[in-house]
Amino acid sequence: MRKTLTSLLAAASLAMVLPAPQAHAVSKEMIQLQTQVQQLQDMLQHLQQSNDERMGVLQHLVEQTADNVNRMSQTMNTLQQQIQAQNESGGGKVDQLSGQIQGVNDSVDELKGRIAKLDSTVQALQAQLQNVNATPAGQQGQAGQQSSG
Repeated sequence: MRKTLTSLLAAASLAMVLPAPQAHAVSKEMIQLQTQVQQLQDMLQHLQQSNDERMGVLQHLVEQTADNVNRMSQTMNTLQQQIQAQNESGGGKVDQLSGQIQGVNDSVDELKGRIAKLDSTVQALQAQLQNVNATPAGQQGQAGQQSSG
């Protein structure tokens, strides 16, 4: 009886000292999973930063183009006024040139519309990007609550 009791105590103390094989495997899998999650978060952050930089450059270029088109439109209006003033004093070629300038002016107006459309598209892309970035943060919060539960 003493031998049985001694062997039971030895087995219990040995079980406490040595880790269980399944617990070690689960712990290793958890560490790998945490490492992978961290890598994904780092890649997502890098992607976000890169996307923000590119979006900023794109928006800056759109604004520059809009400013250039506005200046060109003002210049065309000034030229058109000068030509009309000369036309009033006489000249057949001035009428032809005035028509051509009006055509250019119409093209500039069309460019303004396209740039406005491009600007709205950029704004929509930024909004979608913010929505995409907000979604993983919400999912991470849910995953943290599930793992703590």
